[in-house]
Amino acid sequence: MLKQINISELSSLKVSCEKLLLIECFSKTSTGSFLVELSLNEILEDHSELIETFKIDVDDNKNIIQEYNLYSFPALLFFENGNLIEIIHGPTTKSVILSKIEKITKKLT
Repeated sequence: MLKQINISELSSLKVSCEKLLLIECFSKTSTGSFLVELSLNEILEDHSELIETFKIDVDDNKNIIQEYNLYSFPALLFFENGNLIEIIHGPTTKSVILSKIEKITKKLT
């Protein structure tokens, strides 16, 4: 299960995380958020050595919408060494998420 964090915790994680940091920005009113979270939980079980994954409720952390120019939810933010390197807007499949992780982590090795 993904741990829910707030935007200030994200700031700390971006600096301290040594793995690929993946953040699901979700809205409680989005059914797509629930489905993406199920995929993320499965991915985390199989690839915890590569990624750290958390979720942020955009309804409670509205500043994140403007900060990262988010326009569709869920949105997945990928961070490497504290820098945003990729965003997926809207519901997506497990295979698309895995493909992004593979593409990014190959750059890291």
